[in-house]
Amino acid sequence: MHPWEETALDDQHKFLIINKYWRIRFVKNLKDETGNAVYGLCDNPDTRNRKIQFDETLPQNKEKFANTVLHEVLHAGAFILDEETVKEIANAQTRMLKKLGLLDTK
Repeated sequence: MHPWEETALDDQHKFLIINKYWRIRFVKNLKDETGNAVYGLCDNPDTRNRKIQFDETLPQNKEKFANTVLHEVLHAGAFILDEETVKEIANAQTRMLKKLGLLDTK
């Protein structure tokens, strides 16, 4: 069971991030603009009908899933940040949540 299957989350849910609503979608075979397979993608905040997408094949690991969610939310809230900075921040947040016992990785 994937972590999101434990929730009632579907693609009709919207989340407010920095005064903009984002729709969440789970898709098969998610690819970035260069055709590379990815676990998550975030639209530019200036686009209409903004969405954050997650690949349905995201590992059945709560830590990786949480890291991907944090990563994409960072893009949504601070789109100006480069990819390496976003990775570093999301990884630090994931480690902190795990260390504080807020992220059960079992």
